[in-house]
Order: sequence, then structure tokens, then C-alpha cells
Amino acid sequence: AIGVFFCLFCGCAGGGDSRGKTPSNDACALLGLPVLSTRIINGTACGNLNDSPVVRVVTVDRSQRIRTFCSGTMITSRDVLTAAHCFARRSSNTVISYGPDSEETLVTADSIQIHPGYTALNAASSESTFNDIAVIHLTQSVPLPTLPILTSRALRKGSMASIYGYGSDENGVFDGIDLKSGQMLVDSITESHIIARFEGEGSNTCQGDSGGPLVADIRGVPVVAGIAVTGTLEGCGPGDQSYFINLHSEEVRRFLEDVVEGAGML
Repeated sequence: AIGVFFCLFCGCAGGGDSRGKTPSNDACALLGLPVLSTRIINGTACGNLNDSPVVRVVTVDRSQRIRTFCSGTMITSRDVLTAAHCFARRSSNTVISYGPDSEETLVTADSIQIHPGYTALNAASSESTFNDIAVIHLTQSVPLPTLPILTSRALRKGSMASIYGYGSDENGVFDGIDLKSGQMLVDSITESHIIARFEGEGSNTCQGDSGGPLVADIRGVPVVAGIAVTGTLEGCGPGDQSYFINLHSEEVRRFLEDVVEGAGML
């Protein structure tokens, strides 16, 4: 499983469903990325990370110690979509990182806008966090592909969706280097969340994948439908329910329209 009990405090949308289909452990091709020879259990590592719209999101303190590690998606050449809870700890700096380990490029955040209606995870809540979404405005443009946001329609229960992130694997191994991919079947949908249950088939999200995209395939076009925010099992194993912020939510759509200029909408 690609690894989020998230916070490192530590398919078709709208069309027919995917019942009867088994989620794959590999979704690299949907983003036009090759598969690396190294096979990740319950997930597949993607290559050509200098061409990936999915990036690492890192906050550091004044001593340059990493405070949080998340994943994020380029939605314009200067804007990264991620989770609000990635900024719950006070830090002096936020950077995004992309590319392979040997050619890593860092770009500093100019500002971060968090949804004004964001509410943090409440142990008494059965539905996770709400409006757990943030946009990072970068100090400069980066030469990476961008993904459009799915706002015209909602995913349906039973839809197949792809997940991407730099987080932990099912063995608890985390290095923040490899972008891993896989697929999940959508189990249920609310106005605020898209929920996928992991029963051992396909892949799952885990620590460090927070803020990463849930991607729908709309006639061959990859579109961001959700943002990974939390799961119900700390080990991210079979029986886990992964929660994604539903970008079709009216509150989320209004926020994105207000704070991001030039993002693709589908």
C-alpha cells in the first residue's frame, strides 16, 4: 500500500461504476510516467519524477528540521493543492520538492492559503476532517505538468480511482523518495468526503501521502477528484477506510475559485 494515518506527526467519474473490476497496484501510466523496475508491495513506484505533477510538501522549523511531510499536486505552474493539516505545526518555511533523489529540486512557498472552514480531526467525529484543503503559492513557476480539478460532476460509489504519494509502504518504510501509485474502489461518497475501503486488493494511502491526489480517469484525462486526508487504521492495512476531501463539494469549489487563478476545471 502506498503509505497516511496522514499528518506525518508522526474509472470513471459520474459515468458507469467499476463493480466487478479489481483495483490495480499500478497507476503510473495514467500520469504518463514509466514504472520503475523496483516493485512496491501493494503499490508501484513511478519513474521520470521530473515530469510528475505530484510533488513532496515539506515544512521545516528555524533549525531546518523537518516538521511535517506530505504530498501535493501541481494545479498551475505556481500553485500546489494539498491538505490543510500539513500546516498544523508551526514552522518557519514550506518548500516543495520534485525530481528523483539524485536531482531533487526545491522551491520555496510564497504563501499558503487554508480553507477558512477547515476543522481538524476530532476523535468523536465519524467523518474525519472537514474542508481539509490548502493551496501553496510558490515563489516561482516550476516546469511540471499540472492536473485539472474535477468540479463538473461527482464520483460515484464503485468508481475506480488512482492514488499517488510519497508516503510509507505497508511495512512502515518511509524515505520520501519514490512516488508510489495504485488504485482503490470508491466505497461511499458524502458532500464532504470520498471514502475508499482497503481490503488487501489494489493499494492504500498511509503516513506521508496526506495531501496527495485521488485521480479519476475521464476519457483518458487524469483529473483530481479528492485529496487524501486520513484513515481509520494506523497501520493502513486491510480493513482501513481512507478518507479524501471531495473536491466537488460546493464549499471547496468556492474556495478554489477564490484563491487559484488559472487552474483547470473539468
